Amino acid sequence: MKQIREYRALLLIGVVFVLLLLSNCREEEVFSDAPGDQPTFSVDTLMFDTVFTVRGSVTRFFKVYNPHENAMRIERVRLQEGDNSKFRVNIDGTQGPDVRDLEIAPGDSAYVFVEVTIDPDEPLSSSPFVIEENILFTTNGEDRLILLQAWGQNANYVPFVNGNDNIAVLSCSNATVQWNDPKPYVIFGALIVDSCVLEISAGTRIYVHGGISVVSQDLIFNGGFLFINKEGSLQSLGTVDNPVVWSTDRLEESFQDDAGQWAGIRILAESKDNIFQNTVIRNSIIGIQVDSAAELELDKTMIHTTAGTGLIGVEANITATNCLFANNNQSAFEAVQGGNYRFDHCTFANFGTDRSAINLSNFRCLDLPVCSQVLPGNLFFRCRNSIVTGSLEDEVQLSDINFLSGSATGASFDYRFENCFVRVDEMLDDYPDFFDFCENCEDHNSGQDFFMDVDEINYALDTLSKAIDFGINIGVSDDIEGMPRDGSPDAGCYEYQF
Repeated sequence: MKQIREYRALLLIGVVFVLLLLSNCREEEVFSDAPGDQPTFSVDTLMFDTVFTVRGSVTRFFKVYNPHENAMRIERVRLQEGDNSKFRVNIDGTQGPDVRDLEIAPGDSAYVFVEVTIDPDEPLSSSPFVIEENILFTTNGEDRLILLQAWGQNANYVPFVNGNDNIAVLSCSNATVQWNDPKPYVIFGALIVDSCVLEISAGTRIYVHGGISVVSQDLIFNGGFLFINKEGSLQSLGTVDNPVVWSTDRLEESFQDDAGQWAGIRILAESKDNIFQNTVIRNSIIGIQVDSAAELELDKTMIHTTAGTGLIGVEANITATNCLFANNNQSAFEAVQGGNYRFDHCTFANFGTDRSAINLSNFRCLDLPVCSQVLPGNLFFRCRNSIVTGSLEDEVQLSDINFLSGSATGASFDYRFENCFVRVDEMLDDYPDFFDFCENCEDHNSGQDFFMDVDEINYALDTLSKAIDFGINIGVSDDIEGMPRDGSPDAGCYEYQF
């Protein structure tokens, strides 16, 4: 037995010796040392779109490739400004600003991750300002560089930087607070306008940070919400040349066409004197929701690229002139439980969605999705010289509780279109008298031929658009861009300029 154990020990020693011998005999990795053998890169310039001061940026990256047959050793990768750099780099898990002896196998690559923070103390005259710096790669005694370029932007933070889970209240004893700073305003969490008129001056940019906000276990909401209380009001007063813009705080080009990045604007019950002039609202979940008996006036305003409905009225009072409601993933406009609505020279365009551009109802379900309990309300709706179109066969949907229930509820359903282009088909089966309430309207089967470029959200009228000269003079002297309307005005928010 002892002899067997001795044989086993000798065998184990022999195996270890052989393995060590083989490892020592293994061919070592061959690294190129020719000056001409240099890495290649996925970009020559790594660009950051506007970066708000203090908050920093998203992480961007590029790749470094070894296209050669031998392994490559990059002796040094460093930020040009070293420890004073506004950029931060991480190269294959190693933190910069100075990384030595980066090895890349033949045909392999390495990732370089970059972030940037802009100095908030930079003067306003430099905002937005460009931050540029090189990353230097030294290989076989030769230098190669990648340019880092970031646009910085000073900003006003509401309530404060990264205040995602906060609810801020703006109250001023029924006075007026103006947002007129040349620097943009960045809203986090939720802002409630209470006992105050919030007046947004022409040219002001408002960027809203979205995401899920968690105040407590019982209070979780979509971040980036603006609430206007009963005693508050919001006046977004842009001009044709200097509109007010509400959008996401993600300013990279890839996010500009993304909907649902912030929650939206909600005007609560009985709030008065809410005005949006020459304003753009985009990238939100909903554009604006107006609750019971609240008032909203829209003039030359665009609400587009929303994940939900662009404009919602819940037994509300809304007037809109020269407005565009487009690229909404649900309806462009929806009336719930009635209300009073007037739309003149507006364009409602919903392409690529399964919801009609306009939905009108004189009731609200209290127990969705069953809808066995409803709350009725009187509907008064007028739409003149407008275009209602999209990719569905029915871009107008009517839901009259009296028709649906088969009995009179007392809730009126008073709607009328005048000199409008509409797209309807199967809806006429339920409401065969629709065109009795659509005076001088034209039914059409396609909306794309009306506009310059639907994909680019350019709803100006095309040269051969049927909407040209289709309207009647109702006293609206110009269009959404401030261009004059003639004696035979065009339908929709744009007047074609010959």
